Amino acid sequence: HTTVKMKIGKSEKLFNQQRLQNITLHISFRI
Repeated sequence: HTTVKMKIGKSEKLFNQQRLQNITLHISFRI
């Protein structure tokens, strides 16, 4: 169970990082 949670946490972190990058890209394009 713990290993599965760790894997899910890692994937969530990667997903959040990609979302942040996409948001920053949209903001930079608007400026």
